[in-house]
Amino acid sequence: MNKNSLETIQAIIQILNDSQIPKSSFSSVLETLAARFDVSRSFLLIYQAANDKLNPVAVNGLNAADFRRLENKVEKSLFRNVFEK
Repeated sequence: MNKNSLETIQAIIQILNDSQIPKSSFSSVLETLAARFDVSRSFLLIYQAANDKLNPVAVNGLNAADFRRLENKVEKSLFRNVFEK
């Protein structure tokens, strides 16, 4: 693993250790990854077994309309197919 990758992992661990609110931790992780890998948009989906759904819990670079579109399409799209494989 190169030094840049280790620095990225270290930054993510620091974020997760420093934050008390999980959702804000995830958003900070996505922001860190976006900065390190020059990504303009990202999101994190969590599977909730209780209701058998994938739900977006953190996003970076999406506006409110994009987030709502993601929420509405996640169960009816390629994301669900990939998750089930």
